[in-house]
Formats: sequence, structure tokens, C-alpha cells
Amino acid sequence: MLNAQGIAWFGAGEIIAMNSDSTLEASVAHANSQWLGSPGHKAIIVSTRYNYVGVGLAIDDGGHNIWTAVYLDGPDRTGAEAQVRTPTVAAGTSGATKHVTVTWTGADVPLQVRTSGLHHFQVQQRVDSGAWTMVLASTTAKTATLDLARGHTYRFRVAARDVAGNWGAWSSTKTTLPPSVGSVIIPAR
Repeated sequence: MLNAQGIAWFGAGEIIAMNSDSTLEASVAHANSQWLGSPGHKAIIVSTRYNYVGVGLAIDDGGHNIWTAVYLDGPDRTGAEAQVRTPTVAAGTSGATKHVTVTWTGADVPLQVRTSGLHHFQVQQRVDSGAWTMVLASTTAKTATLDLARGHTYRFRVAARDVAGNWGAWSSTKTTLPPSVGSVIIPAR
């Protein structure tokens, strides 16, 4: 099945349970009890060699709930995570620009096995309502100090890539400016 779907894998385990419980909650509890009560099924569930699991439910024509879980040892497919912090404006900067320091954090999402590790970040900025532009295209740094013109709103976002080439999502860029997005308003003098 995995090969037919083109999924790269190094090891896999499958567990199946069937019951006729009338509610989803009861059916889940019953399937879990069946799996944990079977030494072979339980060995797959508690194994530390798998890094992904997929669970599915089918209901046959007779009303039986058929639960299947596939555990997989495969290459890292998860993107790294990054979060930008609120930028800080240097005190006492005079002239048409201000020194602004942008900082961020990030890591590769830890898996049970085969976590690739963080490779680098991309940092972008947006001035007022303009387009996003690249500040740093490929950096392992976690801070940048920029000279920014007064009288504009700046927003920053960061994305991270792991060693396997998986990109994480950009930090949020909502107009409400949640904590994962930094925004600095530098007033005109």
C-alpha cells in the first residue's frame, strides 16, 4: 500500500480493530482496548522506531466499525518552525532612520526518530501595505539590526527550513498582529 502511494518508508506496522459500538466515543475506546489487549498490536503502538501514524475508520455494510492504524518509520517530512518576536527600536537614534533589531527563534519539529535538524531561516519584511521583500535569504542567525525610515509601518516574518528541505509555515501575518508577528511603527519627526 505504501509503495503504491509512492510513500518513502523504512519500516511499518499496521493494526486493525473491529466493533459494532453505536457511538464514535465507545467505538474508539473499544478499539483502543482491543489494541492494547493484544501483545502484537500493543508492541507496534509503544514502539519507539516509528515517527508517523495514520488512523482511519471505515464502516462496512453490516454496520461494523473497522479501525486501522498504520505506523511508519520514514524520512522527515515535517517543516521546521520559526517564530519572530516583536522588534525593538534603539533609543536615541537620530535622523531619518531608526535602528531596529528583529529577533526570532526556531527549531525542527522533533520526531520520535529521524528528525533532520534545523538548516536555515528566511526573513522578510513588509513596509506599510507593500509586498513582502527578502531581508535574509539563507541565514542561521537569529537576529538582524536594520536601519528603517521613520513614518512607516514595518512587519517582519520568518520561515525555517530543515536539513531534509522541508519548509515550515511563515509566521502569521494577520492585521491584528498576533505575538508571532513583529510590527514596529516609527513615527515621523
